[in-house]
Amino acid sequence: MDQPGTWGIPGGARREGESPQAAARREAEEEIYPLPPYRITGIDAQDCGGGWIFYIVSADVDSAFLTFCVRETSAIGWFTRGEIDTLGLHPQFRNWVNQRML
Repeated sequence: MDQPGTWGIPGGARREGESPQAAARREAEEEIYPLPPYRITGIDAQDCGGGWIFYIVSADVDSAFLTFCVRETSAIGWFTRGEIDTLGLHPQFRNWVNQRML
């Protein structure tokens, strides 16, 4: 795990031929299954070098939903913007939060 002990979002490597949207759904379902219906609101991409591109797929849901730690996840939570500011976020996720959620 990269940066253990930090908060982030479900994620992992895309499979060959897999879209960022499909990879995001698969990874989220592997880590916090099940997902409710959602609407994708954005896709951000960062070139991390070495052939890696880091995607964050944003989505809206109608209301908070129950989640479960399935695999690779030790804790899950819903947080307000103020609460997010107090969490020890993964550095790349913190950068995204600071850029996108001002």
